[in-house]
Amino acid sequence: AMIKLKTNFEQRFEKILIPCFTGIGDCSHDKTLDYRLYDTVYLQVHLPAVKPELVLLSQNGSSIVDFSNVCIGQTKKLELTLKSISEDEVSLSTSAFPHDGTFQKVNATRDLAPLGLHQMILEFTPRAKAKYYEVVEVRTQKSTLHLHLHGCGAEPNLV
Repeated sequence: AMIKLKTNFEQRFEKILIPCFTGIGDCSHDKTLDYRLYDTVYLQVHLPAVKPELVLLSQNGSSIVDFSNVCIGQTKKLELTLKSISEDEVSLSTSAFPHDGTFQKVNATRDLAPLGLHQMILEFTPRAKAKYYEVVEVRTQKSTLHLHLHGCGAEPNLV
């Protein structure tokens, strides 16, 4: 449903008018200030809604990528499917992954044809018994998709 919504998205522009009541007096005390309606200042906020160029098909569309528990020194791979919902070719790039190698991108990003797919393979290799969290950006010319990478390093138990 989320993907259908994004692919049938219509760009729009909305304006919201917010009244800001100004008061006279010292606001350092916990008291109500006197105000006059004709001293009201109106703040007009412009809100453009822009269709993203890229959506995440895997993970049920959720940008939270949970590797769950992985034994220290072991590697778990996850494959994410990205889809272009643009009528134009989309150039992909990613932000830097952590320098310690805990989370890594295995394959190269490439340009996507209109309405094309890209399989992004990510790895998680914990170095210690700890919880890991990183935010990686997948960028296009017009939008950014934030991937929230989670994982937990676990010590193996011998029974």
